[in-house]
Amino acid sequence: MPTPTPLEQSKQHERRRQIRGLLLLALAILIFSLLRAGLHNVFTPGWWRLW
Repeated sequence: MPTPTPLEQSKQHERRRQIRGLLLLALAILIFSLLRAGLHNVFTPGWWRLW
């Protein structure tokens, strides 16, 4: 297997940072929307019995 060039390594590193950033952004949006809706509205009493 040939070793990647420095340019390919740089692109790969940038892609990993982009994916990590997008996942963190998605997590932040999820947490914000859950808190904004109110945990008592999202997890109503007895929600675990639905499964």
